[in-house]
Amino acid sequence: MCRFLAYAAPRPTAVTDLVPRHLQQFIAMARKNADGWGMGFYNGAGPSVRRSLTSADADPEFLRLAATPLGDTGIVHLRSATPPLEVSHENSHPFVHGDLMMAHNGAIFPQEDLDAILPAAWRGRPRGATDSERYFLAVVAAMEAGCTPVEAIRRTVSDILGRFSPSCLNAFLITPDTLYATSWHQEEPYPDEYYRLFTEEELVAYFNLRYRLDAGGLVIASTGWGQPGWHTVTAGHVLAVRRHTLELAEYDLFSDRQTPLEAA
Repeated sequence: MCRFLAYAAPRPTAVTDLVPRHLQQFIAMARKNADGWGMGFYNGAGPSVRRSLTSADADPEFLRLAATPLGDTGIVHLRSATPPLEVSHENSHPFVHGDLMMAHNGAIFPQEDLDAILPAAWRGRPRGATDSERYFLAVVAAMEAGCTPVEAIRRTVSDILGRFSPSCLNAFLITPDTLYATSWHQEEPYPDEYYRLFTEEELVAYFNLRYRLDAGGLVIASTGWGQPGWHTVTAGHVLAVRRHTLELAEYDLFSDRQTPLEAA
């Protein structure tokens, strides 16, 4: 299980300015998620990505980029590779296709037939070996077939749950106008391996996505670092954040229900 965050702001903003008191706690999680890092951001030219195979807590380039206002919307990902997937640039998040970008936190099992996630015409397109890239490309394929981003996420999540046994499908998808945060994870009882990796206290909130919105912008992230007073994305929902205006809405993953949210 990786750790990640996404952000949206009215103007290009450094990650260090959005979470000045807790960024070091986020970076410290790279000790358990040490299979490299990726940082994707949107500016006027569309999405750009920087990746490294070095743990973020041992790579000065990570902190340099985190302190630079690279874009108004972005994703930061600390990778913990699912065995037997290779630690490589092709397998590193976030993934980009055209003007879309996505990162995933979780694993989809069994790993042997991951191409079944994709329509047949898309099965030669992945550059790496990960379930995450195929999850992303399945969403892209649905969008290119005419779905809205939320419809594409719903369709893909439903298809994965019908064919596979994922541990977690938490993901950030960024389009030219909106950041989408998908919250879905396996319910208790968890597999025995989880209890070997995490304490009972950690498991209570480990799969949650939490967000904070203030004058500087919105940050949404997986747990494990300082998040006092942050709001939890409802499990089984997609939080949508409009770029620039930062309007919020939640969409049910398994129905057509939509709920506008008050700025918090």
